Amino acid sequence: MFPGAVTGWIKFIPSYYLVDMVHRVASFNAGWGDIWTNVIIMLVFSVIVFAIGILGIRRKAL
Repeated sequence: MFPGAVTGWIKFIPSYYLVDMVHRVASFNAGWGDIWTNVIIMLVFSVIVFAIGILGIRRKAL
């Protein structure tokens, strides 16, 4: 999907997994079994960002 030099570090960007899911579903008619790892990674990232946001709001409220 990306050139050789980029493939190593691009997977640290969470949006990569979203783009990869859309690409697989749109181009290869992938199902849940094919993209479940990307879904889990996106959910974990979302929980982490949500938790950081909650902690930030709590710090400002105190």
